[in-house]
Amino acid sequence: MSYEQYQLLLSLIGVIMFFYHWFYYRKLGPNKVSFPLYLYMAMFPYDFSRILPYSELFLQMLLILGIIKLVFSNKKMRFNKFELTYLVVVILTSFINVYLNDYNLINSYLLNLIYVLVFSFYAFNTITSIQHMKQIFLIFVINTYVLTLCAILEYYLVGINRPEVSLGNPNYFGLYIFIGLICALFINKRVSSYILLIVLGAYSIILSGSNTITLIILIQFIFWMIVRTNSKTLFRLFWIGFGSITTFYMYVTISFNYANSGLLKYFVKEDDLSRIYIWKGAWNTFASNIFHGVGYGNLLIPYADREFVTHNDYLRILGEVGLIGFIVLVFYFIFIINRLNLFKQRTTLFLGFFFLAILVFSLTHNNMNSILFWWFISLPLYKSVFNDKDHKI
Repeated sequence: MSYEQYQLLLSLIGVIMFFYHWFYYRKLGPNKVSFPLYLYMAMFPYDFSRILPYSELFLQMLLILGIIKLVFSNKKMRFNKFELTYLVVVILTSFINVYLNDYNLINSYLLNLIYVLVFSFYAFNTITSIQHMKQIFLIFVINTYVLTLCAILEYYLVGINRPEVSLGNPNYFGLYIFIGLICALFINKRVSSYILLIVLGAYSIILSGSNTITLIILIQFIFWMIVRTNSKTLFRLFWIGFGSITTFYMYVTISFNYANSGLLKYFVKEDDLSRIYIWKGAWNTFASNIFHGVGYGNLLIPYADREFVTHNDYLRILGEVGLIGFIVLVFYFIFIINRLNLFKQRTTLFLGFFFLAILVFSLTHNNMNSILFWWFISLPLYKSVFNDKDHKI
């Protein structure tokens, strides 16, 4: 099978999954999650734009219609003050850097960020029970099965050593599968089928060849041991240690004069150390524009004969939005970590798994333009949902 034929097959699978989720939603009970939110989340990983060129626009319009309905429902709406503050900082810094900005590029990035935060806002106001949350998590489980199958086809039929599936990057594919596995363990039903899912999912992660996922699993295991001790002191020390080691790791990597001395060489190919140079370029850009950066979406680092994104969300924030935007996000992270202590041990464990997976992945990838980043780090804000009396986890 040629790559073009496989892409067409993948698009058809996306269309099939679209109708599958549509019909599955119709069979859900009376306490079902909002349809626009359900469908938007269900279609997130699939790329069937070859068959339906305006599919993404359709989903975005569906989400907006859902928000319009929410506004006129006379329901008291809740807002995430950190996400709103960050969006304001992004917009202000873009105006401050008017003489530097490529506005066509910025408008595209900014519009994407607005849609992602709109999704987060809509989910925050329409997921009101643990049943709603489990419905969303089940979507990830179902899609994990399908994407795993696609990865196996991609490996054996197309001959691609590191399957991309529909996400366009094997690392993002690995992260999605990993999150699907966490969702499966969290909702904890049909144990035998989820054992199969874990086996298939683990195989898919191996196929993706993502060193970042390996690092995530290691840190998750340490976090699991800390949470099991039920010690708040060790819990705080873990997060302090995680932040300190992460900062030190980034400092050493961008401070050495030679790329071969950087710690990042252990997470990239031996013949491709470009990310270390890109990190250095991003840091130098930040050092020249400390407080307001160069404008959202405007940080591209020249290397060889191309321009690259930072492959690190934290350096991207520093370079594009400056120290102000970075401080807003750090306070958001601290707020989320403090809220993790408000749940039962098992819930704290799984919400922490989601949170850590996103934080670690963002060390070597650009993840902030995705619903995976903003929504999964905000899950601890759903305190009433996860403390639901019917929640037996």
